[in-house]
Amino acid sequence: MMTVREACWLLRCSGFGAPPSEVQRMRRLGYQAAVESLLNVTLETADPPLTTRVPTGQMLTMLQLGGLIGWWLQRMTKGGLREKMTLFWHGFFTTSVDPVFSAGLLLCQNQLLRENALGKFEDLLQQVSRDPAMMIYLDGFRNRAEHPNENFAREVMEMFTTGPGNYSEEDLRQAAKAFTGWELAWARGGQFRENRAAHDNSSKRFKELRGQLDGGQILHRLARDPATARHVCSRLWEFFTALPADPLEVSRLAAVFGQSHGNMRVVLRSLLTGEAFREAASPRRSIKSPLEFCLEMNRVLGRDWRLKEADDLKRMGQLPFLPPSVAGWRQGQGWIDTSTLQRRICWVQQRLLEATALGKKQKELLAGCKPAQAADRLLWLTHQVDAGPQLRQLVEQHQHRPEVLQLILTSPEVHLR
Repeated sequence: MMTVREACWLLRCSGFGAPPSEVQRMRRLGYQAAVESLLNVTLETADPPLTTRVPTGQMLTMLQLGGLIGWWLQRMTKGGLREKMTLFWHGFFTTSVDPVFSAGLLLCQNQLLRENALGKFEDLLQQVSRDPAMMIYLDGFRNRAEHPNENFAREVMEMFTTGPGNYSEEDLRQAAKAFTGWELAWARGGQFRENRAAHDNSSKRFKELRGQLDGGQILHRLARDPATARHVCSRLWEFFTALPADPLEVSRLAAVFGQSHGNMRVVLRSLLTGEAFREAASPRRSIKSPLEFCLEMNRVLGRDWRLKEADDLKRMGQLPFLPPSVAGWRQGQGWIDTSTLQRRICWVQQRLLEATALGKKQKELLAGCKPAQAADRLLWLTHQVDAGPQLRQLVEQHQHRPEVLQLILTSPEVHLR
């Protein structure tokens, strides 16, 4: 049977928290079967918020953005690995509300990432490169034979595929020519289309390819590049562990990526069952992202997302649909500094003042308990069943004090996976 710590690590890395009931279920399944249960999730449909049903050209309001964020956060709370991968791709194929300013286009892209979250990398690459929100974000729709858009081609290679240092300036120029003619039909709501009249039909040379290449052929070549496999797998490792990339593990995963032609379900199975991933579980040392932290705390406190908390997430450093740059969000130690840590603590303290039901549960659970049993129950209540000896001892010492829940939920350990 897998350990409590392994079950919590697996659930926090592949989802948004480790509810005790799920920890128990994972342990009963055993490690390999638990990973399979995470991978074999079905795609659940959900009606989008009414606030996103606005014309494509209409400017996005904070109400619309808040509705879109809230809708996704509700899905994250229940969605497990598919939603975690949707978040990964959102930070990998980065797009921001600025300059897209369309709730409808952002929603469509979010659905695209979700539907392809566990599929073939090339399928997602081909589709997201033609996605209207992405083309607006990278200015990719302004790309004609007489003025090739090298910025779009550069981002496709540097951020989406091979990574920096794995293409030449000539590759960049030739790829930009191949993408010419890609544009958006504004009269049709901003749909993607290939305008052959605006395409550069000259012969091109991109790496070993020769001929009248188009954008789809460039993407196909990049998707199969070994550098792309390394780049994607390095980002996956950092995202799922919140730890610096392990070169040996990245090389192993890149080989799996190549052999499976970028099948993300296969790659993730290899990552989550790998020895390096399991060894990274102990001790707790990787930092939760703001989204992971807030969603887990909301689940503990029995509360839903509220629109006013968008500012809180932004100040903590991770508001969906508003990444800091085309590189997406920083991981690991980058999540925490003096300012963001204080904001997390203040946020929890404020939420605890509102969580009267949690205080009632605390009194019920502790009735007639011995110190060790009381600590177990309090850590179960706060979803910290894998707490280390230092926190557990502290809880035993302060078990009957009213502020013991605050002590647990503002402890350094709660910020770690």
